[in-house]
Amino acid sequence: MLPVNDAWRFGAGVQNQVSKTFSWGVAAEYAYAGTLDVDKQSASPVPTGGRGDLVGSYPDAGIFFLAANFTWKF
Repeated sequence: MLPVNDAWRFGAGVQNQVSKTFSWGVAAEYAYAGTLDVDKQSASPVPTGGRGDLVGSYPDAGIFFLAANFTWKF
């Protein structure tokens, strides 16, 4: 979901079978995207309905994901 050409992803998780009918697990992942540069120039000026220019960068952008699961069989 990150607007990048490439990204590094690091993840780990565990799953625990407590009994025949119940298990649980957790997982975590970090997606590193590096520095994201933005250079969007508006086609029309703001007074005529344009949205303006968006120029800058997001250094060391990344997203952290966390998931948990529970399974109970009847």
